[in-house]
Amino acid sequence: MVSRTAFNQLKHSSLQLLCTIAGIVITYLAPPLLLLSGSRQASFIGAAAWAAMTVTYSTMVRYYRLNPAWALALPLAALFYLGALLSFNPSPRILTTDLQRMYIPS
Repeated sequence: MVSRTAFNQLKHSSLQLLCTIAGIVITYLAPPLLLLSGSRQASFIGAAAWAAMTVTYSTMVRYYRLNPAWALALPLAALFYLGALLSFNPSPRILTTDLQRMYIPS
Protein backbone atom coordinates (compact mmCIF):
# COMPACT_ATOMS: atom_id res chain seq x y z
CA MET A 1 0.00 0.00 0.00
CA VAL A 2 2.84 2.38 0.81
CA SER A 3 4.46 1.85 -2.58
CA ARG A 4 1.26 2.55 -4.53
CA THR A 5 0.59 5.68 -2.51
CA ALA A 6 4.15 6.91 -2.99
CA PHE A 7 4.06 6.31 -6.73
CA ASN A 8 0.73 8.16 -6.95
CA GLN A 9 2.22 11.05 -4.99
CA LEU A 10 5.12 11.12 -7.45
CA LYS A 11 2.57 11.53 -10.28
CA HIS A 12 3.49 8.13 -11.76
CA SER A 13 6.85 9.52 -12.83
CA SER A 14 9.67 7.00 -12.94
CA LEU A 15 12.17 9.87 -13.05
CA GLN A 16 10.79 11.29 -9.81
CA LEU A 17 10.84 7.78 -8.34
CA LEU A 18 14.53 7.39 -9.18
CA CYS A 19 15.31 10.84 -7.76
CA THR A 20 13.40 10.03 -4.58
CA ILE A 21 15.31 6.77 -4.15
CA ALA A 22 18.62 8.58 -4.68
CA GLY A 23 17.60 11.28 -2.20
CA ILE A 24 16.68 8.75 0.47
CA VAL A 25 19.94 6.88 0.03
CA ILE A 26 22.07 10.03 0.15
CA THR A 27 20.18 11.73 2.97
CA TYR A 28 19.32 8.90 5.34
CA LEU A 29 21.40 5.84 4.53
CA ALA A 30 24.78 7.33 3.63
CA PRO A 31 25.53 8.79 7.11
CA PRO A 32 25.41 5.42 8.95
CA LEU A 33 27.37 3.77 6.14
CA LEU A 34 29.99 6.54 6.23
CA LEU A 35 30.21 6.17 9.99
CA LEU A 36 31.06 2.50 9.56
CA SER A 37 33.63 3.10 6.85
CA GLY A 38 37.31 2.72 7.60
CA SER A 39 38.22 6.29 6.73
CA ARG A 40 38.55 8.71 9.61
CA GLN A 41 37.28 11.68 7.58
CA ALA A 42 34.29 9.75 6.19
CA SER A 43 33.43 8.50 9.69
CA PHE A 44 33.50 12.06 11.02
CA ILE A 45 31.25 13.30 8.20
CA GLY A 46 28.86 10.36 8.74
CA ALA A 47 28.73 10.96 12.50
CA ALA A 48 28.08 14.68 12.02
CA ALA A 49 25.32 14.04 9.48
CA TRP A 50 23.67 11.39 11.65
CA ALA A 51 23.90 13.66 14.70
CA ALA A 52 22.25 16.51 12.78
CA MET A 53 19.55 14.12 11.57
CA THR A 54 18.96 12.86 15.11
CA VAL A 55 18.79 16.34 16.64
CA THR A 56 16.29 17.61 14.07
CA TYR A 57 14.12 14.48 14.32
CA SER A 58 14.17 14.51 18.12
CA THR A 59 11.61 17.33 18.19
CA MET A 60 9.02 15.00 16.62
CA VAL A 61 10.03 12.20 18.96
CA ARG A 62 9.48 14.54 21.93
CA TYR A 63 6.15 15.72 20.47
CA TYR A 64 4.87 12.13 20.47
CA ARG A 65 6.35 11.57 23.95
CA LEU A 66 8.55 8.69 22.85
CA ASN A 67 11.87 7.61 24.25
CA PRO A 68 14.58 9.96 22.84
CA ALA A 69 16.53 6.94 21.58
CA TRP A 70 13.90 6.58 18.83
CA ALA A 71 15.46 9.59 17.10
CA LEU A 72 18.45 7.39 16.26
CA ALA A 73 16.16 5.05 14.29
CA LEU A 74 15.39 7.49 11.45
CA PRO A 75 17.69 5.64 9.00
CA LEU A 76 15.75 2.43 9.74
CA ALA A 77 12.46 4.16 8.93
CA ALA A 78 14.02 5.43 5.70
CA LEU A 79 15.19 1.91 4.90
CA PHE A 80 11.64 0.60 5.38
CA TYR A 81 10.22 3.31 3.11
CA LEU A 82 12.92 2.62 0.52
CA GLY A 83 12.01 -1.06 0.60
CA ALA A 84 8.37 -0.17 -0.02
CA LEU A 85 9.37 2.02 -2.95
CA LEU A 86 11.59 -0.66 -4.45
CA SER A 87 8.90 -3.33 -4.07
CA PHE A 88 6.71 -1.40 -6.49
CA ASN A 89 7.05 -2.82 -9.98
CA PRO A 90 5.50 -0.45 -12.52
CA SER A 91 4.26 -1.89 -15.76
CA PRO A 92 6.42 -1.31 -18.85
CA ARG A 93 3.58 0.81 -20.25
CA ILE A 94 3.96 3.32 -17.40
CA LEU A 95 7.72 3.56 -17.91
CA THR A 96 7.39 3.90 -21.69
CA THR A 97 4.77 6.63 -21.36
CA ASP A 98 6.95 8.42 -18.84
CA LEU A 99 10.01 8.27 -21.10
CA GLN A 100 7.98 9.53 -24.05
CA ARG A 101 6.81 12.48 -21.96
CA MET A 102 10.41 13.31 -21.05
CA TYR A 103 12.02 13.07 -24.48
CA ILE A 104 9.32 13.65 -27.10
CA PRO A 105 8.10 17.25 -27.26
CA SER A 106 4.34 17.66 -27.58
